[in-house]
Amino acid sequence: MTYLAPRRVAKHRHVYLAGPDLSVLAVKESRDTAARSAVQLARWRGMSVSLWAMDQKLRPGSKIRPRYGIYLGEAHV
Repeated sequence: MTYLAPRRVAKHRHVYLAGPDLSVLAVKESRDTAARSAVQLARWRGMSVSLWAMDQKLRPGSKIRPRYGIYLGEAHV
């Protein structure tokens, strides 16, 4: 069973789901829905999915720069 307990961040930030290469897979507004989606994506794609909080608005497919974001956690298969 995969379980994820992401860190708390300010509500105004966007939460991003990223693959192992830090490319954005999805954008979520809520930390809770992002955690559920990360677990589902990790199971469906068979790879780890990390959660990042950032003030910037990124599109799926773009790369996350770790120095501009806050690492929240990771869902493993």
